[in-house]
Amino acid sequence: MLEIDYVTLEECMENEAELKKLLDEITSILDKEEKFLVLKKDTYTIVGDIHGDFTSLKYIIENTKNNRIIFLGDYIDRGDHQLESIITVFLLKIKYPDKVFLLRGNHEPLIGLEPYPHDFPMHLIRFKDWISLYKKFLDVFQKLPYTILIEDSAILLHGGLPVDLKDSIFEYFEVGNPSEKLLEQILWNDPTDDVDFYIHNPRGAGYLFGEIVTKHALKISNTKILIRGHEACSNGYKFNHGKKVLTIFSRKGKPYFNRFAAFLEINFNENKWYENIESYIKTF
Repeated sequence: MLEIDYVTLEECMENEAELKKLLDEITSILDKEEKFLVLKKDTYTIVGDIHGDFTSLKYIIENTKNNRIIFLGDYIDRGDHQLESIITVFLLKIKYPDKVFLLRGNHEPLIGLEPYPHDFPMHLIRFKDWISLYKKFLDVFQKLPYTILIEDSAILLHGGLPVDLKDSIFEYFEVGNPSEKLLEQILWNDPTDDVDFYIHNPRGAGYLFGEIVTKHALKISNTKILIRGHEACSNGYKFNHGKKVLTIFSRKGKPYFNRFAAFLEINFNENKWYENIESYIKTF
C-alpha cells in the first residue's frame, strides 16, 4: 500500500505559492517520462475516471494491496473535490515516480478541444492568481502520457484505439511524435458492438470503434486486452468486443449516480489472468 499525506482545499488556498511549486515539480518529473510507456508485466492497481470524487479516490488508495498504481485519466471536472483529487494523484507521482503512472484523459484537455462541462477553472477562481494557476495545470496536462503498453499483456489508455490501422505498434501510436488527430482519438474514442469497423462518435469528437480495430491493435502489440476509462458504468465496469475491451469507472455520485465504482487489482504474471480477469475487478 502506498502512503500519502492528503492535502485539504484550505491548505491549498493558504499556500498558493507552494501549490505552484508542486506543479513545477510534477512537470519536471513528467518531462523525464515517455508519452508512450512500455511497462513490464507485474502487479498493478488500475483506476478509471475519478472526476473529483475524493472519497472514492481515498478508498482506492487505502484499500489496494498493490504498490503500483496506474490512473487512466479524468481526474477533474464534475465532482465537488476536483483540486484535492488531482493534487493527491500528483503527490503520489512525486513520491513514487517509478510506481505511479498518470495517463491523460479528455478532461485534461487538448487545447481547443475542451469537454463539456469543463468546470475545473471554477474551482480555481478563489485563488488570487487563478489564471496563472490554471495555465500551469494546462502545462502539466500536456506532459501526461497518453498510452501504456504492458508487455505481452495489455494496452492501457483513457478513451479508445485509433481507427487508422498500421502494421507496427509504434507507427500505430505515432510514438515520439503523436499528432493532434491521434491524441483526439485516444482521449475521446469509445468501443461499440454495433459496427465492425468505426463510425463517428456522437460525443462530437473521435470515433466509435468496432472489434476489427481492437483485434488489429491487440495483434500488432501482442497483447490480450484493452483497458480504458472514459465511460460511466452502472456496475463500475463493462466489457466490449468479446471481453477484449474492459472499461473501468472509479467514481460515484452526480451526475451519473452509478450503483458501483470499480478498480482493477491484477497480476499480469499469473497464469490465466486474462481468462479470469473479472475476478480481479474490485467494486465498491
